[in-house]
Amino acid sequence: MTEAWHPISRPAQLKLEAGRPNQVTPFAAERHTPMADIRKPVNIFVPPIERDPNSPPLEIRTHHLGNFQDLMYLYKTDGLAAADTYAEYLHMSSATLRVNPDLANDINGNTEQEGSLYKKKAARFYRDFLLMKDEDPVVLVVGEPDTFCKTCPLRGEHCRKNNLTGYNLPTTPIEEQLSDNIAADEEAQLNSYLRYIKATTRKEPITDITTVSFTDHEPLYVRNYTTTVGTLKSYLKQSKH
Repeated sequence: MTEAWHPISRPAQLKLEAGRPNQVTPFAAERHTPMADIRKPVNIFVPPIERDPNSPPLEIRTHHLGNFQDLMYLYKTDGLAAADTYAEYLHMSSATLRVNPDLANDINGNTEQEGSLYKKKAARFYRDFLLMKDEDPVVLVVGEPDTFCKTCPLRGEHCRKNNLTGYNLPTTPIEEQLSDNIAADEEAQLNSYLRYIKATTRKEPITDITTVSFTDHEPLYVRNYTTTVGTLKSYLKQSKH
């Protein structure tokens, strides 16, 4: 029996549109923005971008993999417009997180100008991912800011925390409450990907050990794993919901 791979192990779920299977969300919070209100399907072929061989590989935190799974789902019908659609969706839905508003402000900004800058950066980031070649490298990271976090024009204080329970409210539903150990959650999500790699290649995946620092926790040893865009996309497409 084939194991069901789950890139994200958070309990809360999300529906991007009517009829879509449930999908867990990066911050374990239900999103309420209707995707149908902002979708603009456009299927235009654009050739893959040429990656500068001297540029560092794309880094993705494993708790962000749910975002990429949503992106790949939208890409099937929206083409490259999926990047703009999803950036707009994240911008709008962050305001509906049923947690401390400080988190929404930290992600999305608290002015129209900051929100616009966030959407622009997010759309560019996701578009670049969609245009990368299958052989381009991707590093799955745990406990540290990834490429998107590092280019985010806003505050990003939550990116450097290991315990996000301070953003919970007394009224936050238990299934939407944020994690008290992000590093452990991300390690579990990395393990799921490594099991997939082992099952599909029949080889033991080799990880790198690194140290990460937090603003609210002592440094931790964690693992990173270098893969390819093509392998990651295959994983996201076949993952069970």
